[in-house]
This record gives sequence, C-alpha cells and structure tokens, in this order.
Amino acid sequence: MAHTLHSTILENTIFTQKILFALPFCAIAFCVSFFAVFLLIRFSKKHTILADSLMDRDSYPNQISTPISNPLANPITKPSRVDSLDLAKKLACVFSPFSTHPSSHYPTPKAGGVGIILGVCAVFLGAGLYVHFTFYMLGGFIVFLSGFIKDMGFRFGLKVCVFLQCIGVFLSLLGLDIWLKSLGLGFELPYIGGLMLSIVLIVGLCNAVNLIDKFNGLSGGFVLCVSLSIMSVAMSVDILSLAIISAILGSAVLGFLVLNFPSGRVFLGSGGAYFLGYCLAMILVILTQTSYSIVSPWYALCVVIYPVWEMLFLFFRRKILEKKDSLPFHTLLFRRLGSNPLTSLLMLCAQIPFIALATLFYANSLALAMTCAVFVVIYTMMYNKFVAQ
Repeated sequence: MAHTLHSTILENTIFTQKILFALPFCAIAFCVSFFAVFLLIRFSKKHTILADSLMDRDSYPNQISTPISNPLANPITKPSRVDSLDLAKKLACVFSPFSTHPSSHYPTPKAGGVGIILGVCAVFLGAGLYVHFTFYMLGGFIVFLSGFIKDMGFRFGLKVCVFLQCIGVFLSLLGLDIWLKSLGLGFELPYIGGLMLSIVLIVGLCNAVNLIDKFNGLSGGFVLCVSLSIMSVAMSVDILSLAIISAILGSAVLGFLVLNFPSGRVFLGSGGAYFLGYCLAMILVILTQTSYSIVSPWYALCVVIYPVWEMLFLFFRRKILEKKDSLPFHTLLFRRLGSNPLTSLLMLCAQIPFIALATLFYANSLALAMTCAVFVVIYTMMYNKFVAQ
C-alpha cells in the first residue's frame, strides 16, 4: 500500500514538473500571438480607412483628373492615385473589408494565422526546437503560404493551392523521416504507399480545418481542444517534445481566440486554417507512427473526426449524390440560431465528449473505432434531420 502511494505521488510530481517546464514556452507563444494579431487589427483599420478615402476620391474624377487636351500637364496624378488605391487594397486584405464569413458586417482582417505562426516560430527559434524540427516548420510555412496568398487577394486555382500543400508536406515528411507505417489494421504499409497516403491525409486535414473555419472561435476552439488532448496523450506515453509542441500550438491559438471569440475582430484566414490543420496532422503522424509509441493510429482519426467526416460527407453529397443543398452542418445550425458565437459554442460542446473519449482510450483501437462510428451515425442523422426541416 505504501509502495503504491509512493509511486502515485512520484508520478504526480513528474507530471507537474513536465507542465511547469512547458509553461514559459506557452506564455511566450500566447503573448507573441496575441500582440501580433492585435497589431494586425490596428494596421488593417488604418489601411482600410486609407482605401476607403482613396475610393471616395476616385468617385469624383472631375476634381482630380487632368484635361484630355493636355494629358502631360500633370502626368503623376492619376497613376499615383491608382497605385495608392491598389496598394491600400492589398495591405487591407490580409486586411480585406470583403469577408465571406457569416454575420460579418464590417471590415475584418483575415490575418489571424499570421499571429499564430509568429507565436509558434518565436518559441521554436528561442528554445532551439528548430534544430530538430526545421523541416516541420519549413513545411508548415509553405502550407501557410498556399492559403495566405489567397487571403491577400491573389487568385489561383485549387489545384495550385493543393500542389503547394503537397510540396510542404512532402518536404516535412522526408526531413523528419516519418510516414504512415500502420493504420492499426494488423499490417504495415510499404514505404512509397505509406508516404503517398501520408501526404493525402495530411493535406486533407489541412482543407478539413479550413472547411470549419466559418464562425468565430469554431476552428480555433477545435484546434485548441485537440492540442490539449495530444498534449495529455504525449505526456502519458513520455514523448515530452510532442507534448511541448502541442502546448505551444494551443497557446498560440489561444492568443488568437481572445480577439476572435466572440466578437470576431479578426479571422483566421485560409493560411491560418491550413497551417493549423498541418500542425495537428504532423504531430498525430509522429505520435502514432513512432516505433516506441503505444498510441493507436485510430486515435489520430478519432480526435479529428469532426472536420474529417464533415469534409467526406459533404463531398459525397455534392459529387456523388449531386445534392445542391449540401451545406456544412454548422451553417445549417447557424440558420436556426442566428447567432455566430452561439453556433461555435454549441458545435464545440458537441465535439468535446468525442475528443475526451479519444484521449481516454488512446491505446484501444476498438474503442476508438467505435467512437468514430458513433460520431458518424449521430452526425449523419442530425444532418438529415436539419435538411428535412
């Protein structure tokens, strides 16, 4: 009895020491992310006002244009006005006043991902983690750019975006020498097959997280919950590096969420959503595919089942069944509630039990598979009920 009590106290002490060790990194990530996002909000307001003022001037051309009879009288006036307007529009779009998010009626920057990636990079550089995770950050930066360029207003096709993401993921997997070796089905995948499947699944999760990034706090809150789950599991199996990385990621996301939920003063943007999906996917691959880890590959699916199943379900309805009413579930819920923050809050509350079950049974493949199946059934039934009404 005394020996058992001593072991329990020792385990709790070690666990507390691990948490205390990660706290300074978390604090730095939170502060850098928060202040970076805050400054971006101020910056976007300034340049949105500039763009609006230039647009107002442009609506009165007779006051500032030169006579046609003498086009060289003031050769700088018109080009400078056009160039200034274009510059203001580009700067304000990370910074774009034209948001596609529901319930957004005022100029809102889409650069929340910039603050998150700065927070993560600050800790990686300051703590020296980049030495072991250089390719992890390089791949993440490429994936981030694939969406950030789109946030800046530059138009390019989905194929180009996915191609950039594949390059980033491929470099990261090669640099870290990690890939899907097992799916928890009793057999191992060959190297080429495992590598290709890893790229497909990681890129898929990047886009799945972007799919749920439509309401204040939804994607960010989901990533925060998953990060806490991964941190807990990584600590349980003594993979401290992944626990710290997850804690850093969650802290950076929290710095963004303070300004995103519930008021929506800033949006994550496609770049931020892709980056968060990439980070989660890479951490989960490392956690489940490391040779000395006892974490089931099914944990990686179970803990992110919400965005993954939503993307697969909508793809099936739109492409296979050709249903034109195939909207994400959170959009259907928003139409009922009419409240952006409440929609996010209810969706997150619905996901927490499944994330908790995944965390609790991280080594039990059967329990994890059953949890995934239960989620799929409940989601499908609720979706069909909402559509029918």
